[in-house]
Amino acid sequence: MMGLICLANFAIVMFGWGDGNLGVHCNLSYDEDNCYLVYRARGALFATMTVLLLLHGYTCRDLKHPAWSWKALTTKQNYYLHASTLFGFAIMFVTLYVPVLNTHVFRHAPIDWEWGMVAASTLVYIVLAESWKWLRRTWLTI
Repeated sequence: MMGLICLANFAIVMFGWGDGNLGVHCNLSYDEDNCYLVYRARGALFATMTVLLLLHGYTCRDLKHPAWSWKALTTKQNYYLHASTLFGFAIMFVTLYVPVLNTHVFRHAPIDWEWGMVAASTLVYIVLAESWKWLRRTWLTI
């Protein structure tokens, strides 16, 4: 599910917003003229995958009951999960927006309107994951 959401975001940036030019040798060296669209799509994919994986930790705490209730979010055992999630978000922003790190190490371009796509993808993921849990609670006795 997460892989399909991320692939869809990459395709939206490459073929929906952009012209579909995948560039030449974009992994060998940073070439903004030839590969900017690929770098932008990679940035969107990276942000989406990072957010979904960080939220997946909350989903996996309980495989049957809702992960987003007030009781589930405020129990004492979740302090480390909250701290590691915040740290993961901070690292994501560093990876996307620190100039030399994003372009020459990770070969990403900073994103702007793609954050809306990341937010929509997050909502889709939460709805699908919680729907699966509801289905397990009500119809499946696995």
